[in-house]
Amino acid sequence: NNNNREKHIKKLNKIESLLEEDPEYKLIVECNSLLIEVSNEISKIHKFIRDHYAIKFPELESLVLNALDYARVVKRIANETNVTAINLSDILPQATIMVVTVTASNTIGKKLTDEQINRVIEGCDEALELEQIRHQILTYIESRMSFIAPNVSAIVGSSIAAQLIGAAGGLVTLSRMPASNVQLLGIRKKNMAGFANNSMMHSGFMRDCDLVNLCPPNLRIRTCRLISTKCTLAARIDSYHESIDGEQGRKLRAEIEKKIEKWQEPPPPKMIKPLTAPDDKPRKKRGGRRFRKLKEKYAMTELRKYANRIGFGITEETFRDTGKGLGMLGSTGKLRLLVSNNKISKATTKRYKHLNNNNNNNGITTNNLKKNNNNNNNNSNNNNLQSGLATTISGFTTNIAFTPMQGIDLANPQFLINNKNKNNNKSNNSGIKTSN
Repeated sequence: NNNNREKHIKKLNKIESLLEEDPEYKLIVECNSLLIEVSNEISKIHKFIRDHYAIKFPELESLVLNALDYARVVKRIANETNVTAINLSDILPQATIMVVTVTASNTIGKKLTDEQINRVIEGCDEALELEQIRHQILTYIESRMSFIAPNVSAIVGSSIAAQLIGAAGGLVTLSRMPASNVQLLGIRKKNMAGFANNSMMHSGFMRDCDLVNLCPPNLRIRTCRLISTKCTLAARIDSYHESIDGEQGRKLRAEIEKKIEKWQEPPPPKMIKPLTAPDDKPRKKRGGRRFRKLKEKYAMTELRKYANRIGFGITEETFRDTGKGLGMLGSTGKLRLLVSNNKISKATTKRYKHLNNNNNNNGITTNNLKKNNNNNNNNSNNNNLQSGLATTISGFTTNIAFTPMQGIDLANPQFLINNKNKNNNKSNNSGIKTSN
């Protein structure tokens, strides 16, 4: 790679030396430098005319921005006060003529002296004469561009190619410049006070290219960048004296035109995607004791339900100075609510069934308990009457016995004691002795 690079550098230096020794190439480079000097001289003369004619018509410099058009208009108006009688149609467009005419009728300027107006007109003649000389030089350079830079001329034209080579200082110098700097060659700063900023402010000679002018305004800066890149490649081809007939330059121009057409194509239409089929299948829900416990843990409590409610037409109470409302908690008169759980767990139901089965096996039913209870009550009443003594019954004894199961069972504890005594008597009568 280093060896190839050194070979290219040696070849380029040799070509540069051959070009510099060519008298025609030297003449073209001198014409380019002379062209730049003429343009600068025209700018200085324009400033001189503008400063001296501002006494007569100060608003004209903001209405006519081109230096040569300004010199022609000043020479045509001179020291006249009635601008409506002067024909400016061959210099300015009709809209600008209307603005100039209306502004001249209301201007704050005053007439110039004969000496002042003569100096201004001499400056206008000199600027127009320099413009003719500049045009002749440019015509000669354009005629020789097909010999010096045929590929660059094929892209931007011989006129802009001559300006680029003259501003860069030669064809070899132009080939060594980056594309971003080529785009800025020939840039001019303008005073746009009172006018909108120019959208092509970051481009020099490239803005006069026909490819740029045919593009829509929003693509011109982008087109200038693309043309600058291709001009740099074409300048390198011309510096090596390859493709003398300009075939590579025409190929590069075709690529530029193809890309500009691609940029201007409308975007492809958006495809309307059909909606996916709805998923109406029943989803699997988590179940089981662990999931029920989790739901009960994070379930909304009765206290939170009352706090979320608001009574109609009742002012909501707040908790201290926090601004948090208590909802209907204050309206109930209680802050602690009794929560009744109507659900019975499976374990409790299972235990209840087991106890019922045991009672049935032992022969103890609710009806038997009721009959035994009635008999015991009758026996106890008869014994009390016979003895004439009042028997005392504990206040904690009752005929109703509460159990942890659903419902209640009626039972008589005295019946159980009597039944136990009868069983003992039967065992004694049968001959079974008990130890005392």
